[in-house]
Amino acid sequence: MNRTLSALSAALLASTLSAQTTVIFPPDHATVEGSSSSSDFPFAGGVGRNQGIYSRHFLNIPNGATITHVGIRPDAASTATGRQIQLEVRMGHCILDIGSVSGTFATNYNTPPVTVFTQKIVTLPDLTGANPGPATQHVLIPLDTPFVYDRTKNLIVDYIISANSAGNVAFTYPSDVASWIASRTTFGTSCTHSNGRVPALNTTNGFVNGTWNISLTNGLQNAPYTMHVGAGTSSWAGIPLPFPLAGLGAPNCSLLVEFPVTLSGRTSTSGTASVAAPVPNWIELNDVTFYAQVLILDLFANSLGVITTNGASTTFGIEPQFTYVDAANNPLATTGSRRIRNGHVGVFRYN
Repeated sequence: MNRTLSALSAALLASTLSAQTTVIFPPDHATVEGSSSSSDFPFAGGVGRNQGIYSRHFLNIPNGATITHVGIRPDAASTATGRQIQLEVRMGHCILDIGSVSGTFATNYNTPPVTVFTQKIVTLPDLTGANPGPATQHVLIPLDTPFVYDRTKNLIVDYIISANSAGNVAFTYPSDVASWIASRTTFGTSCTHSNGRVPALNTTNGFVNGTWNISLTNGLQNAPYTMHVGAGTSSWAGIPLPFPLAGLGAPNCSLLVEFPVTLSGRTSTSGTASVAAPVPNWIELNDVTFYAQVLILDLFANSLGVITTNGASTTFGIEPQFTYVDAANNPLATTGSRRIRNGHVGVFRYN
């Protein structure tokens, strides 16, 4: 009843009509290779069912667009021989949060699933690898029935594999796996303490639903300080930044960041201080940059009695907003194991 489509292997490669748009999920990995690889989703885990749920907040497909292809981006560092699989694909929408999807497949559908790719044998292409990554080769399934996307909801892609040419067991076919991407930097310069020390401010990479650590080293020992955190470095209370403090009696010292949040404390006996700031689980914080600077009381450093540090900043990242439910060895399963915020890099085409 099922038959091999001779043209399908070629269709799985990159070329399609120029009118179509290709989208990478998550979007911050569009030009960035993932941090690892995995073969378990969606094609190479043996027979079974893999239901992927993609957050609408990070799926750059317009409302009402017609999705024509779904698939994955291979791991750039890997090569692999393609196999044949007997595949069916269903799609639908989900209104559950990515972190609270159900292990029951049917529960995750907001409306009944649509069979967008009827069960048939698919020949997966050989993976050629790429150096450097990310891979430009995409493994895409051309849908029999294109799917109209409702951008107000998360997207479900349900891969059901009932047989493969590897004896129905798992085989090596690595896909790219994303993680959170954040960045950090320091800027400006510190001025010098009365004891000759030059303080240094640094920060860790921050990410949503994690912790942002800000640390001071080489400061004046046992000294009061204030730490200032803001989202800008251009002005504060109408004062252009950076603002030199030489005119106030602190030569070579400058205010570098705005002051909406201020914390106070005292340095340690070695002149250190640190703050571990919890980052809320708000997706709106993704790709937002925060800046910090510390002012340390040093009565003998200058006539103002204050030393300023360099600035430090981080641009927050976020865990991949993708969860999949995996039922190994049983394509007829109704439940599976949840892999919450797993980072498989998805590829879509739409018109």
